[in-house]
This record gives sequence, C-alpha cells and structure tokens, in this order.
Amino acid sequence: MSFDIEHGVNEMLEAMKLSIGSDYMEIEAFARQALVNQESSVKILAQALENGDLDRDEFEYEMKREMQVVEIELLAMKVMGKAAIQKALQAAVTALTRFIKPF
Repeated sequence: MSFDIEHGVNEMLEAMKLSIGSDYMEIEAFARQALVNQESSVKILAQALENGDLDRDEFEYEMKREMQVVEIELLAMKVMGKAAIQKALQAAVTALTRFIKPF
C-alpha cells in the first residue's frame, strides 16, 4: 500500500479548516457579545459608584459578580470550542478515509 502521506495530511487539514470555518464565526460572535454585555454592566456600575449610589465595597462586590457571569459565558465558549474541534477531527478522519479508500 503506497500513498502520498503529505497529500493525505493536506487533505485532512483542509477538511478541518472548512469544518471549523462556520463554528469559528459563531464562537467569535458569542465572545464579542459577552464582552459587549460586560462593557455595558461595568459602565452602569462605574456610573453608580460615581453618583454615590454604590459605595466602594458594594461596587467591588458587584464587579466580582459581573466577573462570575463572564466566566460562565466563557466556559460556554469552551464547550463550543470543544464541539468545533470534535467536528474538525471528524472531518479530518473522513478526509483520510476517502484518501486511503482507493488503496
């Protein structure tokens, strides 16, 4: 059994790249929205601190809560990323199988 392994690897990489394409954009959009949401909340908290509606301790407590929300959102991104990687690996295996099948 003789085949061009370099060509096979290139086929696998191309399949992975195509698979990840749409998932990457979804993950990027999710991350962007999480950061935009955080920015809005931080502005509100900063304004409340500046206006005297919150004291320093209350502000710090609320900021810690806000960071926990962001952490949870980022953990969701981790799951999304893992799913994208699994999809990409499956595409690579499929490409390799197609490549080897004639032999």
